[in-house]
Amino acid sequence: MMSESDGAVPPQDARVRPATPADERALAIIDHRTWSWAVTPVPRWRVERPFFDAGTRPEDVLVAVVGDRIAGYVKLRPRAGYREEGRLEGQFLLEERYVDDVFMALALPEAPGGPVRPRSEGLPPR
Repeated sequence: MMSESDGAVPPQDARVRPATPADERALAIIDHRTWSWAVTPVPRWRVERPFFDAGTRPEDVLVAVVGDRIAGYVKLRPRAGYREEGRLEGQFLLEERYVDDVFMALALPEAPGGPVRPRSEGLPPR
């Protein structure tokens, strides 16, 4: 049960809207403060780094707003079309919990001029 005493925001006080360029600084701060090796596979970046770039435009982001402050965001991405090709259950222990190793694949379009050959094809034997 949610209560205001535990810091939860009543749902009627929160709203979601599309991001605007004016949201960039608040989003960059949230992005920087919520960074963790558990969910982000790159080293932590400087808080001054722009949030919006060629890969993340304002129209790709929804922001959660409480009062007049941005409380969070979600980036909208097109579905990539990966498929699961295999799973090894309980392979890694992360934060005292076993997780699976999942093998994913994405079909790539054929290269112009036909399939790409492995680099070793056409090389003299060793």
